[in-house]
Amino acid sequence: MRKEHLGLQFVLLWFHSIPYEALGLSHVFVLTRETYYNVGRISTDRKRSHYFGTSTTTAFWKYNDRHISNRGSISLNMTSSSSNNRSSDAKPCKEKKYEEKAVLRTAAGEGGAPLSSKRKHLKTKTKGKGKKFPTINSSKLSSPFPSTKISTLGVKSKNSRREQSIAKGRDPIVSLNMNLDYLAKSGQKGSAKRAEELLLRIEALHREGYYQVKPDNVSYNSVMNAYAISKDVQDSDKHREIERLWNRMKELSDLGDRTVKPSVVTFNTVMRSLAKEGQAEKAEMLLNEMENLYQNGDKEMGPNTITFNSCINAYARTKNPHKAEEILRKMMAISHSDDSRGEIIKADTIAFNTVLHAWAASNLRGAGRRAEQLLNHMEKLHHAGNEDVRPDIIGYTSVISAWAGSRDEPEAVDRAVHLLHKLENTCALGQDDMCPNKVCYTAVINALSKSGREGAAAKAHDLLLQMERYAREGHKDLIPDTICYSAVIDAYSRSDEEGSALKAVDVLNHMITLNENGQYDIQPNAQTYCSVITALGRTRAYGAAEMAQRILEDMERMYAFGNDEVAPNTIIFNAVIDAWARSSYIFKADRAQALLHRMEEEYDEGNTLYRPDIITYNSVINAAANSFGGPNNKRKAFTIALDTFKAVISTKHLHQSSRTYTLFLKAVRKLTTKGEQRDLISSKVFHNCAKDGLVNQHVLSQLEMICNKNTVQSLFDSMGCDVDIKRGLSIKDIPLQW
Repeated sequence: MRKEHLGLQFVLLWFHSIPYEALGLSHVFVLTRETYYNVGRISTDRKRSHYFGTSTTTAFWKYNDRHISNRGSISLNMTSSSSNNRSSDAKPCKEKKYEEKAVLRTAAGEGGAPLSSKRKHLKTKTKGKGKKFPTINSSKLSSPFPSTKISTLGVKSKNSRREQSIAKGRDPIVSLNMNLDYLAKSGQKGSAKRAEELLLRIEALHREGYYQVKPDNVSYNSVMNAYAISKDVQDSDKHREIERLWNRMKELSDLGDRTVKPSVVTFNTVMRSLAKEGQAEKAEMLLNEMENLYQNGDKEMGPNTITFNSCINAYARTKNPHKAEEILRKMMAISHSDDSRGEIIKADTIAFNTVLHAWAASNLRGAGRRAEQLLNHMEKLHHAGNEDVRPDIIGYTSVISAWAGSRDEPEAVDRAVHLLHKLENTCALGQDDMCPNKVCYTAVINALSKSGREGAAAKAHDLLLQMERYAREGHKDLIPDTICYSAVIDAYSRSDEEGSALKAVDVLNHMITLNENGQYDIQPNAQTYCSVITALGRTRAYGAAEMAQRILEDMERMYAFGNDEVAPNTIIFNAVIDAWARSSYIFKADRAQALLHRMEEEYDEGNTLYRPDIITYNSVINAAANSFGGPNNKRKAFTIALDTFKAVISTKHLHQSSRTYTLFLKAVRKLTTKGEQRDLISSKVFHNCAKDGLVNQHVLSQLEMICNKNTVQSLFDSMGCDVDIKRGLSIKDIPLQW
């Protein structure tokens, strides 16, 4: 049986004595085993269907290219095998020609008796080798439609039948909701739309008088939940569909249909949808609306723990930990008050963990400290006997992440490392559910990487090796990934310690070896290579720039062979140009300019990954400014600096910065000889810098080193700035508009 054949699944439900009313069909076939496995599809002629409120219903059930059709009459017409033969005057086929036999029964509101009770209406005969097939006793058939005197008998008895069915636990509306809930959670493609179609079909049958039961708020909740968890509906469309059903429920309720009045579950579903959309304020408005309904006497509409947690989650997703914690405190106040809801609303572990996550994702100053305070409060509550609150690995992971993201906190790294060691010790004592996971180790490695502390890179590397050891011992959930290795390489790239660049290269080679041997699926990406290039550039060691260039060429080769993860981009090129600028290579300006021209050519051909930015041009100017050698080499380097500076001024998408003017003035100072020509160039550059409002202390310092005090005094006087140069230049002495 194929999973997507919804009709077959409904047949299974029928065989388990679940009432057929839940399926939205006006009749049901009880099939033999052979028939069931040969069902192909169920199709409906919707243009003439009673399901949509018209006068004639035509439904075709295809069994091995044979059709059973019903035209609204009492009798059962078995037509020929042609799928196009849908004539209403089709002649009945002899029952003996079919292996498939069916029993038709009314669907006008009866709960449905067990299938076993219907067996007395069947006659069996042997066909073939001992096989028995049911035949139809037409005298026992009841009409599928409320017409003629047979339907009158159904009307007289339908209430008693329904009462008997409910007494046996087979309420039609319960069965309907069970099927809707099954559809919602099935994970099948299009399940949400099919659930809504079934709901609307039942509503149409009820309006036309063919169905006694109608969908209630539980039915609508199931369909809304189907959209919420659907995998084939885009996230941007989920909330729109849920809100549409929500508005329909409110409209029907306002018109007097109290069975579809939105319930607490309805509110919770809408709030979860709002949380995913990042509409935290609207979620809180719904929470307040429920509070008002409860306070005004509607005790069924009081918010519960899920309601509060949904609102907290909404603010957590918008990275607003203050509001999330405010809702948490409101929960705690209710649970500790004399309010009767204290047993229903519990500030549990989920609520605390959600607030901890909000602090971790906020990157606010003091986030780590506040998150750890909440974690300590959870431990106190748990030790005091509150079983609803227990710190778990999720909470610890959030606090470690919060400290890891608190870069401006001096104790952030130490606290993150301390909490990691605390988890390791707890795990060693036998609490397996408190063992640190990959996220914990990665967060601490990242914190060490970004701290720039002495020895931080080595500690990060030790944690990485520890994860590898645990993975070899069987803890597969601790296998380091590309992020872990990249973080360690980044730590070495930020380190000024001797040998850091070579260690970064060693880690990269270790990654490649593990990946080639098939031990770990850890393919180095563009960020990994960029960190290695940055580490090489910072060393200023002989041959480092050449190695960075070779890595770039290797990345281009791999990208050409289809590895998109290592596609070179502007940041990579900037790192290589910077490596040349920092190197001791005599022709570094030429190498830097060659890379710039390559980027410009690629970008002109439509490759946006190679688009040079202001950092690219600044790095080329810096490479020229740091050039050395004889007069010819300096002259050539200055020409490169001047051409690059002019390109910055003339390119529309580039905006020169204070660093652009500082680096070019540095090139003027180091690559030109003293004289009027140099004073003229520097004066003109400073004038443009002041015009752009980009003068800072670095620009003033370069100007003072290029020109003598008289020249600078004359320049400032000509620009209308009254300042005494003899006391020295300060950023405080110049006009604000400069």
